[in-house]
Amino acid sequence: MVTLGRVDADLFIRTVDSKPPEFFAVHVERLCLSVSVPPAKASRILNVCKGVVELALWVDFGGKLPPTGAAACLSSLSLKRLSIEHGHLLSFLSTPRTISPPWYETLTHLEIVFWKHDASPTIPGLAKLTSLTHLTLGLRHSVIEEPWLSAIVASCPRLQVLIPLADEDDPVEDTFLLGKCWIVPMHYPLSVIHNWEASFWGLPDIFIRAQEEIQSKQSSESSKKELSSGETIPITLLGSVWSDGWTNRTGGYHLSRTMTSPAKRMLQRQTRS
Repeated sequence: MVTLGRVDADLFIRTVDSKPPEFFAVHVERLCLSVSVPPAKASRILNVCKGVVELALWVDFGGKLPPTGAAACLSSLSLKRLSIEHGHLLSFLSTPRTISPPWYETLTHLEIVFWKHDASPTIPGLAKLTSLTHLTLGLRHSVIEEPWLSAIVASCPRLQVLIPLADEDDPVEDTFLLGKCWIVPMHYPLSVIHNWEASFWGLPDIFIRAQEEIQSKQSSESSKKELSSGETIPITLLGSVWSDGWTNRTGGYHLSRTMTSPAKRMLQRQTRS
């Protein structure tokens, strides 16, 4: 795991000058370039880290990746996880190419960072990412338009989890299923660096926590289905004389009260006497 800021980038480039490029291609698989890294230095680092499979590219290239710099480096990677700013991603996806980058077929986890507020941003080109299963949208607001989400889900046939991120003080909706994709609204991580590095250290990141939310929702739904199955759940009272239970009638829950067999036999003896 290599995470670089401005100072770290300078030190890393010194190391680049002292070792053969093959060293970095083999040993650097997870790379995070923060917003403080200058664009020229970021391009140089990407140029030697050709074996990266998890990349956080938060460098400000002015809204468009340089075609002979960062974009060219990105085109050669077989990424599985990518975190990148919205405008930079769109500029890359919209660029015509004769050969598709390898990560169009290998990327499963995508985190889109938004530096500008946009209630329902367009994200054309997601259909090119044929293996995408997990998508995080760092919107930093809690306004979620379902038609907008539906369009995103429809463009990604294999998408399983979509995570809209709101600011810490904003309320978030409950987890829900949209078609075959789980929508898991969550709060923005307190530290994006810690979130990025978490899986490397065996700690839960945003994707793991989303999966926990889904499992909790599924468990809750399973319990509700058991209660609504129409079966009486007995609760024995007063020495097994009375039995109360909840039954599902016409879509609602109603308390039903029935006598147990011992109670019936006791009343029958009283009637005969």
